[in-house]
Amino acid sequence: MDEILEEFKLESEEILDEMLTLLEEVEEDPTLNPKLEDFGQRVDRIMGSSSVLAMQNPSPLLANITIYSELCKLIGYKCSQVDGNSELSKITVAFLLDATEMLQDFIQGLGQVPEPSIKEALNEAFKSRLQMIAGKFDENLRASVSSSTLSNKTTQSQIDDLFEKLK
Repeated sequence: MDEILEEFKLESEEILDEMLTLLEEVEEDPTLNPKLEDFGQRVDRIMGSSSVLAMQNPSPLLANITIYSELCKLIGYKCSQVDGNSELSKITVAFLLDATEMLQDFIQGLGQVPEPSIKEALNEAFKSRLQMIAGKFDENLRASVSSSTLSNKTTQSQIDDLFEKLK
């Protein structure tokens, strides 16, 4: 299992580097926010891999990486559809840059004793920023690659559900 976990960490690090590069491009030019769909697709790869590994490994961190990645994916996809609001794009990209760097730290912490706790790392300031950003998105924006919304839930209730799942 250690070999598989190390491979996951290496592959994730490459994906995270791509995500950060993409976010930096959008940070420089907020009109490129449709590229955040690519961000969502990349973080979805981490989410899927961590989900499969979590079924084979009792690490609560792996399960929480899956949930945390889903939060990043939701915000990335929603922002990719925002049109004509460069301020919201700037705020969201700044948040996603911080969130992606935190995801890097969590993934690097896999296998350490003790493993870092995502729930402890997500302080009230992080939650407040996330809630503020989520409140700015039109509820009709999709939260994934599909062409329609996946649920009738509001963005905030989706976020609340994900936070509730963190161990």
